[in-house]
Amino acid sequence: MKAWCMLLTFLHATAGLTPSAAERSLKVQDLLSSMSLEQKVGQMLQLDLVGFLDPGSLDLNTTRLAAVFRKYHIGSILNSPFTLGPCGGKNGWSAGEWKELLRRIHSTAQEVGILPPLYGIDSVHGANYIYGATLFPQQINAAASFNRELVWAMGRVQGKDTKAGGIPWLFAPILGINTQPLWSRSFETFGECPYLAAEMGKAIIRGIQTDSNPDFPGLPPAAACMKHFIAYPAAVTGHDRSPIELNARTVKSLYAPPFWAAVREAGVKSAMEAYTEVSGVPMASSREYLVDLLREEMGFEGMLVTDYNEIANLHQFHFVAENMRESVRLAMLDTSIDMSMNPPLAVGFADALLDLVKAGVVPEARVDTSVARVLALKEWLGLLDDPFHLLDAFPALEASVGSPKDKAVALALARESIVLLENPDGLLPLDPDRMAGKRILVTGRGCHSLGMQSGGWTLHWQGARRNEVFTEGSTYLEGLKARFPLAEIRYRPGVSVTGRDLGEAEALREAEAADLVVVCVGESTYAEKPGDINDLALPAGQLAYVEALMSAGPPVVAVLVEGRARVLGPALDQAAAVLDVMLAGPSGGQALAEIVAGDVNPSGRLPFTYPSFTGVAPQQYYRKPSSLCTTGRAVLPFKYIDCPRQWDFGHGLSYTSFAYVNVSLSATEIDEDTPLQVSLTVVNTGQRAGKEAVLLFVTDKVRRVTPEYKLLKRFEKVELEAGASLPLTFTLRAKEDLSFIGVDNRRQLEGGLFYVGLGPRADCRARPEECLAFTLSLSPSYDVLCEAGCAVWTRPQDGRPNDEESIPGAFHALLASATSCQETCITHRKHAP
Repeated sequence: MKAWCMLLTFLHATAGLTPSAAERSLKVQDLLSSMSLEQKVGQMLQLDLVGFLDPGSLDLNTTRLAAVFRKYHIGSILNSPFTLGPCGGKNGWSAGEWKELLRRIHSTAQEVGILPPLYGIDSVHGANYIYGATLFPQQINAAASFNRELVWAMGRVQGKDTKAGGIPWLFAPILGINTQPLWSRSFETFGECPYLAAEMGKAIIRGIQTDSNPDFPGLPPAAACMKHFIAYPAAVTGHDRSPIELNARTVKSLYAPPFWAAVREAGVKSAMEAYTEVSGVPMASSREYLVDLLREEMGFEGMLVTDYNEIANLHQFHFVAENMRESVRLAMLDTSIDMSMNPPLAVGFADALLDLVKAGVVPEARVDTSVARVLALKEWLGLLDDPFHLLDAFPALEASVGSPKDKAVALALARESIVLLENPDGLLPLDPDRMAGKRILVTGRGCHSLGMQSGGWTLHWQGARRNEVFTEGSTYLEGLKARFPLAEIRYRPGVSVTGRDLGEAEALREAEAADLVVVCVGESTYAEKPGDINDLALPAGQLAYVEALMSAGPPVVAVLVEGRARVLGPALDQAAAVLDVMLAGPSGGQALAEIVAGDVNPSGRLPFTYPSFTGVAPQQYYRKPSSLCTTGRAVLPFKYIDCPRQWDFGHGLSYTSFAYVNVSLSATEIDEDTPLQVSLTVVNTGQRAGKEAVLLFVTDKVRRVTPEYKLLKRFEKVELEAGASLPLTFTLRAKEDLSFIGVDNRRQLEGGLFYVGLGPRADCRARPEECLAFTLSLSPSYDVLCEAGCAVWTRPQDGRPNDEESIPGAFHALLASATSCQETCITHRKHAP
């Protein structure tokens, strides 16, 4: 009986986790077979750098490092000593200083005789911990650009600059779907749309992991790390790291698509699990998501690391285990975690895992599986061949950090990310020559703070507060002064972001005498848990100040400097123009000024739905049709109405106008294997050149599981001169674009009527006559189980042949009789959604 129980434990711990011998290179196989248990466990241990620095200094204590290397054989180190703020009189290390640190770490590892440790760091909007590196707009701005090419270029620079410091592993991108506007990490995401996040995620991962850089031939790639798996943004309270209540259907429908795309199409090399619990199960102990979904369904074969201290949190924070030993047992037997991220010198994970394996509780094969993935990543990065190659072979790489070429990319992204929300009377753009001698009051803390316009994860975890610590960029005040040199521009802070008086009366007096007021409202810098808020509305003092400015007389241009959509109430109702700059980074000052002056035609679109009231937030554009409000009158019979929103997903104005003409479908009826082409011509009908993000939505009228109101399925950004036109064709494929997660939690198709709508205002449910309709008629041979199995099997990124040997066990498990379905999959290559 004991032997049988041990076998069951082994099967449970290794099911779906063990790569075949063919998946391991000879080098990895040889290394793995030669390693002791202690050495293998060490590869799964990641420690914070701070534990190896002398207290209160930035000096690496190589004696302590060597001792830990010798005893624990650690596989990875992470973090920056500047995470919590300035240290040792510095705000960060340059690329050269980081390289020197990595050289000493690798030299110490070599002297001790352990494998080269893998260094990882949060580079999330540029190499934000490499001092002097180009800082980009945050990911929410990248999404607002709707420009895949610019986001790819952002990733390429992000990866290059991080590698310039000798660090090959980036904890980026964030692929969470921002469904909770209160959440303090909203700005780190690509917004609320699964398709948009998937497309931007693929672009930035490909940029980070590219090994093609004409400026540095032979430069090895960096490894991206998709995070945080999965559904991290969906906290019920909106507070960071708080519990999530979601069923598997919702997780797979809304939160999984960006991760599917990262694995299947972008070939992401690593992943990070999330801090949170989903439906009572902490992610660090979830077999459902870290084995069944991530490994079996998605086919992810890369390395999976925890978020900070998450295995210890199973007993310290989530209370699903009594102690560290029990926490490690849960993580090892119930998940596919490969590496534990730990605080400084916290080696309890390694001690517990070693004890569990020796006691026969955790099979050594489970450790082998994870260590093989750790070693495979190190091999792909070149660490196993020569850990000094990245440090020595590219001397010009360090000098490229913060180059004019890189800053031009950040500026281009900032320009295309700023969203013009309101311009009712055409006040903007302003001619700088006509503004000569005009008095402009610029007010609000956000107008003169590089920290506020850059957000968290900028030099420090909670962001940088003082303008002097930045090596680049201009504030919004400085940008306007530079672009409107003949105007008389004065700055008064007015009130703080909390509404505290900072000379409000004086600012209002100057507003009365001004010809134009530019007011910046929004938030201070924050990241993660310290950024929690209890009310989505902006502080009352800020809103009251804005309303007072509106009453002062001159036209008011409002600029929203924020990492999430803060409710504004009626404060901006009388604004002459409203722009949402979000967190555009140090380049934002110049970008905003150029848009105000008309040098740049705004083309950003909101990547989220902007709420009007806290009571109807969150409400995404893909809300369910029954998500309705009433007129609010306490009379019967009541009437259902669409819930109010300040601005819709995809909203964004331009200084020119565009029309979509000659819109047509290639067919009005298709089956599951027939592509549908949507053709149109985009025409610039205005007087200025401009860029337009063309958005295509699909509406499923009726289905067994309640349909979304609409879903974005394609987009393309085009640039047209005044009067010019451009034909576009989008191709929709039923199995990817019309399928949904059914009642049985399997992806499936259902025949029926669908609509195609163009542009953010498309509402095919309320106005079907403005949309194009088609019918999906499933063929008699369509089999839901077969389609689900094919989706599990196909792995486009790894180049495997379509043969039966590459079909995982999960495929067979879905089917009663797999033969015909295997033939179908082999004949018609299927792509997972």
